[in-house]
Amino acid sequence: MRKVGVVLMLSVSLSACVSTRQFADVHFSPPSGDYKLLVMRPDVSVGSVTTGGMVEPRADWTEQSRRNLLAALRAQQATRGGTP
Repeated sequence: MRKVGVVLMLSVSLSACVSTRQFADVHFSPPSGDYKLLVMRPDVSVGSVTTGGMVEPRADWTEQSRRNLLAALRAQQATRGGTP
């Protein structure tokens, strides 16, 4: 019984291990200096999930999320020398 418990505990702990996948080339380096970044309007949709499992879209949350996302992109690119 003890062996079964150890095997079960190991299988549960190892099942949480996930390998990450790299999407950029290993030799990729982001641009530096004066450059422009083109970002299309993000498709952001935010809503709340009801107790019945239905998603109720919230226009005010969605608009605030879009503004926050664009502000974060501008701030991040400004640290690298990009122009908004």
